Amino acid sequence: MSASFCERCGAPRNPGAAFCGSCGAPFAAVAAPLPPGTYPPGFQQLGGFAPGSGAGVEERALRSVTWAALIALVGSIVSLVVLFSGALTLSVDTTSGGSTSSLGSGAELWLELAVVVIALVFVLAEVGLFRSAFRTLAPQDPRFRTPASLALLLLIALVLLLPIYAWTIVLIASVLSCTGSASTIPAACVSGALLAAALLLVAVAIAAFVGYVGLLIGIWRLGSRFQDSRFKVGAVLLIFPLLNLVGAILILLAARAPRTARTRPAGGFG
Repeated sequence: MSASFCERCGAPRNPGAAFCGSCGAPFAAVAAPLPPGTYPPGFQQLGGFAPGSGAGVEERALRSVTWAALIALVGSIVSLVVLFSGALTLSVDTTSGGSTSSLGSGAELWLELAVVVIALVFVLAEVGLFRSAFRTLAPQDPRFRTPASLALLLLIALVLLLPIYAWTIVLIASVLSCTGSASTIPAACVSGALLAAALLLVAVAIAAFVGYVGLLIGIWRLGSRFQDSRFKVGAVLLIFPLLNLVGAILILLAARAPRTARTRPAGGFG
Protein backbone atom coordinates (compact mmCIF):
# COMPACT_ATOMS: atom_id res chain seq x y z
CA MET A 1 0.00 0.00 0.00
CA SER A 2 1.53 3.34 -1.03
CA ALA A 3 2.11 5.92 1.70
CA SER A 4 -0.18 8.95 1.95
CA PHE A 5 0.40 12.27 3.68
CA CYS A 6 -1.32 14.45 6.26
CA GLU A 7 -3.36 17.21 4.63
CA ARG A 8 -2.45 19.65 7.45
CA CYS A 9 1.31 19.27 7.97
CA GLY A 10 2.36 17.05 5.07
CA ALA A 11 3.91 14.36 7.31
CA PRO A 12 3.79 10.78 5.99
CA ARG A 13 0.75 8.83 7.14
CA ASN A 14 1.29 5.43 8.71
CA PRO A 15 -0.92 2.74 7.21
CA GLY A 16 -3.99 2.13 9.39
CA ALA A 17 -3.43 5.23 11.55
CA ALA A 18 -6.46 7.38 12.38
CA PHE A 19 -4.42 10.46 13.45
CA CYS A 20 -1.28 12.16 12.19
CA GLY A 21 1.78 11.18 14.25
CA SER A 22 3.26 14.69 13.75
CA CYS A 23 0.44 17.19 14.36
CA GLY A 24 -2.36 14.96 15.68
CA ALA A 25 -4.89 15.92 12.97
CA PRO A 26 -7.53 13.24 12.29
CA PHE A 27 -7.40 11.52 8.94
CA ALA A 28 -10.54 11.50 6.80
CA ALA A 29 -12.27 8.15 6.84
CA VAL A 30 -12.10 6.20 3.62
CA ALA A 31 -15.43 4.82 2.54
CA ALA A 32 -15.64 1.10 2.02
CA PRO A 33 -15.90 0.09 -1.64
CA LEU A 34 -19.43 -0.57 -2.87
CA PRO A 35 -20.36 -3.95 -4.35
CA PRO A 36 -20.00 -4.13 -8.14
CA GLY A 37 -23.01 -2.69 -10.00
CA THR A 38 -24.30 -0.56 -7.09
CA TYR A 39 -24.16 3.22 -6.73
CA PRO A 40 -24.49 5.65 -3.81
CA PRO A 41 -27.95 7.03 -2.90
CA GLY A 42 -28.85 10.09 -4.98
CA PHE A 43 -25.96 9.40 -7.36
CA GLN A 44 -28.07 10.07 -10.49
CA GLN A 45 -29.93 13.03 -8.99
CA LEU A 46 -26.66 14.75 -8.11
CA GLY A 47 -25.40 14.58 -11.65
CA GLY A 48 -23.74 11.14 -11.79
CA PHE A 49 -24.96 8.42 -14.08
CA ALA A 50 -24.77 4.69 -13.91
CA PRO A 51 -23.21 3.18 -17.02
CA GLY A 52 -25.81 2.79 -19.76
CA SER A 53 -28.57 4.60 -17.86
CA GLY A 54 -28.41 8.25 -16.84
CA ALA A 55 -26.73 10.01 -19.73
CA GLY A 56 -28.38 7.68 -22.24
CA VAL A 57 -31.79 8.29 -20.66
CA GLU A 58 -31.42 12.03 -20.95
CA GLU A 59 -30.20 11.77 -24.52
CA ARG A 60 -33.29 9.74 -25.43
CA ALA A 61 -35.56 12.23 -23.69
CA LEU A 62 -33.97 15.19 -25.46
CA ARG A 63 -34.21 13.36 -28.77
CA SER A 64 -37.96 12.96 -28.26
CA VAL A 65 -38.25 16.64 -27.31
CA THR A 66 -36.34 17.60 -30.47
CA TRP A 67 -38.74 15.69 -32.70
CA ALA A 68 -41.74 17.07 -30.79
CA ALA A 69 -40.50 20.64 -31.28
CA LEU A 70 -39.87 20.00 -34.99
CA ILE A 71 -43.40 18.66 -35.46
CA ALA A 72 -44.82 21.60 -33.48
CA LEU A 73 -42.86 23.95 -35.74
CA VAL A 74 -44.13 22.33 -38.93
CA GLY A 75 -47.67 22.20 -37.56
CA SER A 76 -47.58 25.91 -36.72
CA ILE A 77 -46.36 26.76 -40.23
CA VAL A 78 -49.07 24.60 -41.82
CA SER A 79 -51.72 26.27 -39.64
CA LEU A 80 -50.52 29.71 -40.69
CA VAL A 81 -50.60 28.73 -44.36
CA VAL A 82 -54.15 27.32 -44.02
CA LEU A 83 -55.38 30.42 -42.18
CA PHE A 84 -53.73 32.76 -44.67
CA SER A 85 -55.07 30.90 -47.72
CA GLY A 86 -58.56 30.76 -46.19
CA ALA A 87 -58.56 34.49 -45.46
CA LEU A 88 -57.26 35.20 -48.97
CA THR A 89 -60.00 33.08 -50.56
CA LEU A 90 -62.69 34.79 -48.50
CA SER A 91 -61.28 38.20 -49.46
CA VAL A 92 -61.31 37.32 -53.18
CA ASP A 93 -64.91 36.03 -52.98
CA THR A 94 -66.01 39.18 -51.15
CA THR A 95 -64.30 41.72 -53.40
CA SER A 96 -65.40 39.99 -56.60
CA GLY A 97 -69.03 40.48 -55.69
CA GLY A 98 -69.87 36.90 -56.57
CA SER A 99 -72.79 35.16 -54.92
CA THR A 100 -71.42 31.62 -55.21
CA SER A 101 -69.53 31.59 -51.91
CA SER A 102 -70.07 28.38 -49.99
CA LEU A 103 -69.59 30.01 -46.60
CA GLY A 104 -71.75 28.16 -44.09
CA SER A 105 -72.54 25.35 -46.50
CA GLY A 106 -72.11 21.66 -45.84
CA ALA A 107 -69.10 21.54 -48.19
CA GLU A 108 -67.29 24.15 -46.12
CA LEU A 109 -68.08 22.26 -42.92
CA TRP A 110 -66.45 19.14 -44.34
CA LEU A 111 -63.46 21.18 -45.51
CA GLU A 112 -63.14 22.53 -42.00
CA LEU A 113 -63.25 18.96 -40.67
CA ALA A 114 -60.42 17.95 -43.03
CA VAL A 115 -58.29 20.83 -41.75
CA VAL A 116 -59.00 19.77 -38.17
CA VAL A 117 -57.94 16.19 -38.98
CA ILE A 118 -54.62 17.37 -40.42
CA ALA A 119 -53.95 19.62 -37.44
CA LEU A 120 -54.91 16.81 -35.06
CA VAL A 121 -52.36 14.43 -36.63
CA PHE A 122 -49.58 16.95 -35.98
CA VAL A 123 -50.74 17.60 -32.43
CA LEU A 124 -51.03 13.88 -31.59
CA ALA A 125 -47.49 13.25 -32.79
CA GLU A 126 -46.19 16.27 -30.86
CA VAL A 127 -47.93 15.35 -27.59
CA GLY A 128 -46.93 11.69 -27.92
CA LEU A 129 -43.25 12.60 -28.27
CA PHE A 130 -43.34 15.02 -25.33
CA ARG A 131 -45.00 12.32 -23.22
CA SER A 132 -42.32 9.85 -24.28
CA ALA A 133 -39.68 12.29 -23.02
CA PHE A 134 -41.49 12.73 -19.69
CA ARG A 135 -41.87 8.97 -19.22
CA THR A 136 -38.19 8.47 -19.99
CA LEU A 137 -37.16 10.96 -17.30
CA ALA A 138 -39.78 9.99 -14.69
CA PRO A 139 -37.89 7.00 -13.17
CA GLN A 140 -34.96 9.31 -12.38
CA ASP A 141 -36.94 12.49 -11.71
CA PRO A 142 -40.39 12.16 -10.07
CA ARG A 143 -41.31 15.68 -11.18
CA PHE A 144 -42.17 14.27 -14.62
CA ARG A 145 -44.63 11.62 -13.46
CA THR A 146 -47.63 13.97 -13.32
CA PRO A 147 -46.88 15.66 -16.66
CA ALA A 148 -46.58 12.20 -18.27
CA SER A 149 -50.00 11.21 -16.91
CA LEU A 150 -51.63 14.49 -17.94
CA ALA A 151 -50.08 14.24 -21.41
CA LEU A 152 -51.74 10.81 -21.71
CA LEU A 153 -55.05 12.43 -20.72
CA LEU A 154 -54.50 14.99 -23.49
CA LEU A 155 -53.84 12.22 -26.02
CA ILE A 156 -57.04 10.39 -25.07
CA ALA A 157 -59.05 13.62 -25.22
CA LEU A 158 -57.66 14.46 -28.66
CA VAL A 159 -58.48 11.00 -30.00
CA LEU A 160 -62.05 11.30 -28.69
CA LEU A 161 -62.34 14.85 -29.97
CA LEU A 162 -62.26 13.88 -33.64
CA PRO A 163 -65.31 11.53 -33.78
CA ILE A 164 -67.32 13.78 -31.46
CA TYR A 165 -66.44 16.81 -33.56
CA ALA A 166 -67.35 14.97 -36.78
CA TRP A 167 -70.64 13.87 -35.21
CA THR A 168 -71.38 17.45 -34.22
CA ILE A 169 -70.60 18.67 -37.75
CA VAL A 170 -73.02 16.12 -39.23
CA LEU A 171 -75.75 17.18 -36.79
CA ILE A 172 -75.17 20.86 -37.53
CA ALA A 173 -75.38 20.16 -41.27
CA SER A 174 -78.70 18.39 -40.72
CA VAL A 175 -79.99 21.36 -38.69
CA LEU A 176 -78.98 23.75 -41.51
CA SER A 177 -80.73 21.51 -44.03
CA CYS A 178 -83.85 21.38 -41.85
CA THR A 179 -83.85 25.15 -41.37
CA GLY A 180 -83.66 25.89 -45.08
CA SER A 181 -84.12 29.58 -45.87
CA ALA A 182 -85.71 30.43 -42.52
CA SER A 183 -84.04 33.23 -40.57
CA THR A 184 -84.43 31.36 -37.27
CA ILE A 185 -83.86 27.72 -36.39
CA PRO A 186 -87.13 25.93 -35.57
CA ALA A 187 -87.15 23.96 -32.34
CA ALA A 188 -88.13 20.84 -34.26
CA CYS A 189 -84.81 20.97 -36.14
CA VAL A 190 -82.74 20.81 -32.94
CA SER A 191 -82.48 17.20 -31.80
CA GLY A 192 -81.42 15.83 -28.44
CA ALA A 193 -78.45 14.24 -30.18
CA LEU A 194 -77.06 17.69 -31.00
CA LEU A 195 -77.30 18.74 -27.35
CA ALA A 196 -75.63 15.49 -26.25
CA ALA A 197 -72.83 16.00 -28.78
CA ALA A 198 -72.33 19.56 -27.55
CA LEU A 199 -72.07 18.38 -23.92
CA LEU A 200 -69.59 15.65 -24.85
CA LEU A 201 -67.58 18.17 -26.83
CA VAL A 202 -67.38 20.47 -23.81
CA ALA A 203 -66.36 17.61 -21.48
CA VAL A 204 -63.62 16.43 -23.83
CA ALA A 205 -62.44 20.01 -24.31
CA ILE A 206 -62.08 20.43 -20.53
CA ALA A 207 -60.06 17.20 -20.30
CA ALA A 208 -57.88 18.37 -23.18
CA PHE A 209 -57.30 21.70 -21.44
CA VAL A 210 -56.19 19.99 -18.22
CA GLY A 211 -53.90 17.70 -20.17
CA TYR A 212 -52.43 20.61 -22.10
CA VAL A 213 -51.63 22.44 -18.87
CA GLY A 214 -49.82 19.30 -17.68
CA LEU A 215 -47.88 19.20 -20.95
CA LEU A 216 -46.75 22.81 -20.50
CA ILE A 217 -45.73 22.09 -16.89
CA GLY A 218 -43.60 19.20 -18.13
CA ILE A 219 -41.85 21.43 -20.68
CA TRP A 220 -41.30 24.05 -17.95
CA ARG A 221 -39.70 21.40 -15.74
CA LEU A 222 -37.35 20.48 -18.56
CA GLY A 223 -36.00 23.99 -18.13
CA SER A 224 -35.45 23.36 -14.42
CA ARG A 225 -33.80 19.97 -14.95
CA PHE A 226 -31.47 21.08 -17.73
CA GLN A 227 -31.01 24.62 -16.37
CA ASP A 228 -32.08 26.17 -19.66
CA SER A 229 -34.64 28.98 -19.51
CA ARG A 230 -35.49 28.57 -23.20
CA PHE A 231 -37.63 25.56 -22.29
CA LYS A 232 -39.62 27.73 -19.88
CA VAL A 233 -40.04 30.65 -22.28
CA GLY A 234 -41.02 28.22 -25.04
CA ALA A 235 -43.65 26.59 -22.82
CA VAL A 236 -45.25 30.00 -22.18
CA LEU A 237 -45.17 31.02 -25.85
CA LEU A 238 -46.84 27.77 -26.93
CA ILE A 239 -50.04 29.08 -25.35
CA PHE A 240 -50.41 32.00 -27.75
CA PRO A 241 -51.33 31.77 -31.45
CA LEU A 242 -48.55 32.89 -33.81
CA LEU A 243 -46.10 33.11 -30.90
CA ASN A 244 -46.24 29.31 -30.60
CA LEU A 245 -43.98 29.27 -33.66
CA VAL A 246 -41.30 31.11 -31.67
CA GLY A 247 -41.92 28.82 -28.69
CA ALA A 248 -41.31 25.71 -30.78
CA ILE A 249 -38.05 27.19 -32.09
CA LEU A 250 -36.83 27.98 -28.56
CA ILE A 251 -37.64 24.46 -27.34
CA LEU A 252 -35.87 22.99 -30.36
CA LEU A 253 -32.74 25.09 -29.72
CA ALA A 254 -32.76 24.15 -26.03
CA ALA A 255 -33.13 20.44 -26.78
CA ARG A 256 -30.28 20.55 -29.29
CA ALA A 257 -27.91 22.56 -27.08
CA PRO A 258 -24.71 20.76 -25.94
CA ARG A 259 -24.68 20.15 -22.19
CA THR A 260 -22.03 19.53 -19.57
CA ALA A 261 -23.79 19.76 -16.19
CA ARG A 262 -27.05 18.10 -17.08
CA THR A 263 -29.23 17.85 -14.01
CA ARG A 264 -30.42 19.50 -10.87
CA PRO A 265 -31.54 17.56 -7.80
CA ALA A 266 -34.99 16.08 -8.17
CA GLY A 267 -37.79 17.54 -6.10
CA GLY A 268 -39.02 21.03 -5.35
CA PHE A 269 -41.50 23.03 -7.40
CA GLY A 270 -39.36 23.63 -10.50
